[in-house]
Amino acid sequence: MRPFIAIFICLFPFISEGQIRILPDTSKIKISETFWATPGSCYLDSIEIKTDKIYLDPSNIKEIKTFKGADNAIFSGSKGAVLITRKNKRPLVTLADIKIQTSNKDTIPYKFIIDEILIEDTSGVRLEAAVIEKIDILRNASNKWDHGYDRTTSILITTKLKNKKNGLQKHGY
Repeated sequence: MRPFIAIFICLFPFISEGQIRILPDTSKIKISETFWATPGSCYLDSIEIKTDKIYLDPSNIKEIKTFKGADNAIFSGSKGAVLITRKNKRPLVTLADIKIQTSNKDTIPYKFIIDEILIEDTSGVRLEAAVIEKIDILRNASNKWDHGYDRTTSILITTKLKNKKNGLQKHGY
């Protein structure tokens, strides 16, 4: 009996760890016959997006649906996939498109500020044209030695989402 108790005491931490550890869900979620989604991802018109890098016009959103996989029946902590469908599926504008339209073929570095927030990583940032209210261009021709700043061009983008106090603006879409 003593060897059994000693073995049980030695193995108990491993048995209990297996009970509480939940592995990440790597299965795909079936949305339709031809479209499968990854749990925890967000999709705009069936294209995967990062929600913190996209700015959508709320009046152009047709519906937002969350799809759960088969794991939802097993445990409630499973992640779903979010599918956003727009009414008008017009192309999104990138910050590179805005830079090309506002540039005078200069080599001065650009900074993008959207709704008073500096965008450090501009890759993948996309906006609907309808959500843009105003674009201001501030060309800084000052000398680094005079003011302590490098010469930069700042593009200030004001969107319709700036004054909204809803959950969609917080995440960008």
